[in-house]
Amino acid sequence: MKTLAAIALIFICFQTRAQDTLYWDMATDTYLTEKPAPYPLTKLFNDADKDFKADPNYLFDEIDYTLPKPNAQKTFWEKHKRAFAVMGVQMLSLSLEATGDALFDMGKNEGNLSKMQWGHTLTAAGYGSLILAIPLLELKRSDAIPFTVSWFTKRYGAFDALYNTTAGLPLLYAGTTSTSDNYLSRMPPGGRLFTKSLTFGFSIAFDIKNF
Repeated sequence: MKTLAAIALIFICFQTRAQDTLYWDMATDTYLTEKPAPYPLTKLFNDADKDFKADPNYLFDEIDYTLPKPNAQKTFWEKHKRAFAVMGVQMLSLSLEATGDALFDMGKNEGNLSKMQWGHTLTAAGYGSLILAIPLLELKRSDAIPFTVSWFTKRYGAFDALYNTTAGLPLLYAGTTSTSDNYLSRMPPGGRLFTKSLTFGFSIAFDIKNF
């Protein structure tokens, strides 16, 4: 149920995020979020004429300056740094959520109110970091489905391991409190490890392909 609520929350945040459109203002040579007033053509030609008289080579210098370096190639990190940022934020969110859930359950079983409060706090921080990723990573509405698929597959692949590590349980332990836990508990440990590893690997490749 919490997983479905998180997916719904992600979609709501994406839908309330407006598409950012930037306009280039010739008068100030900057990008604006609102459409600027039309730039008079006569002023454009007069400005160009003044610049040319002051420095006949200014146009060529500017072109040379703005051209990319020949044979410049981006590194793997430069090409996919946005994908790695998405991975980092999602794993941070999952780590906080899993740790919070484990602390809450441990506190509930032990009657430790402090652990339960810390569990709630960390779980809320996990969902909060997921929501903050939308503006921080400049995600658009078109990223809603890829981002949700990426988060869901990482959650399936890594959540139980993070939870079990905090709770001091075997790494491949599957609980019995939810429908998904009951289904996973019927699978042999090797089968759980295979499906979770495969799903997590798919999530990494999916991020690199889509972000």
